[in-house]
Amino acid sequence: MANVNYFKDRLSERRQELATLITDLEGLLDDPKNPDAEERAVEREGDEVMERQVQNAYDEISAIDAALGRINNNTYGICFSCHQPISEERLEIVPHTLVCRKCM
Repeated sequence: MANVNYFKDRLSERRQELATLITDLEGLLDDPKNPDAEERAVEREGDEVMERQVQNAYDEISAIDAALGRINNNTYGICFSCHQPISEERLEIVPHTLVCRKCM
């Protein structure tokens, strides 16, 4: 069985990192836009990249919240597909994973 407290700490730390990233990126997205049309076009491309990063961060936070819920329900580290334990090696790589290496 996985060291649940270790993974809970890792997940909580990563969640905080993502929340900070979202705040920083959303702040940049709110910056006033350059009046020059060419510069605005470049800024729009950059904004699209940042918006994708924000969405990816929100998606990862959702996965982390679900993993923290599984910790609270004593189902963390159990594959949703085959109901076998997920290896600690896999949890180290993707601590919010739902499935084992075999089922992924």
